[in-house]
Amino acid sequence: MSPAEKLQQASHLIRAQRYQEARVILETIPDHPKAQEWMAKIDDILFQQDPFADTPFSDDDIAAYALGEKPKRKHVYVEATPIASPKRDYALMAVIAMFLYWIFWLPGFGMNIYFLMEARREKRETGNHPGGLGCLWWLLLFNVVVPVLFCCLIIMLAAVVPFDEIIATPTKLTPR
Repeated sequence: MSPAEKLQQASHLIRAQRYQEARVILETIPDHPKAQEWMAKIDDILFQQDPFADTPFSDDDIAAYALGEKPKRKHVYVEATPIASPKRDYALMAVIAMFLYWIFWLPGFGMNIYFLMEARREKRETGNHPGGLGCLWWLLLFNVVVPVLFCCLIIMLAAVVPFDEIIATPTKLTPR
């Protein structure tokens, strides 16, 4: 009997509410995804009908266990949990950090790092990209990396150009 015929036979048994018999047929095709889905639904129905019944093990499993064999593992079905949406928009936080950079650099830097860590934590927890996270990264790049590169450029120029040429010295004017 082909898997399609077995599924059709199991479908008729399920409609007739003969779940145990349908499950026995579906267990003969354990690799078929539709059979696994129907077995999970049958297990749910049987559990709802009699939650105290010992449904995870069949009579064959109990007999095998009595002989010292371990029962076969059943497939575990995990329902997908919905992903929570981000709680906060960090665009306003980026604007606050930008104003703090203008007032005094150190508080702006501290708040930018704090907001950035919070936004990354929220992204990790929810799985969604919170609004304003990109703004915080660009703010950090513009207010930290660019000034540091500018300072490095000035230091390199100071090392290359002799000190005498940097400081303007008065020239002697010779009368003509």
